[in-house]
Amino acid sequence: MGKWKDNPRNNVISMRVSDSDKQSLMAVSKENSMTIASLMREAMNRYFKQNNESKRVC
Repeated sequence: MGKWKDNPRNNVISMRVSDSDKQSLMAVSKENSMTIASLMREAMNRYFKQNNESKRVC
């Protein structure tokens, strides 16, 4: 099975950021060859891991 069939991502979360925050996100995502969505998923996973959340979200 494909990646998306095993772990479908059907939910959308949006947020407003400043122009400078968007530029920072774009720069970091480009430097790491990842999408902003992937970068945000990684950030969420790190947050949950640091805060002893037992369930991986992304």
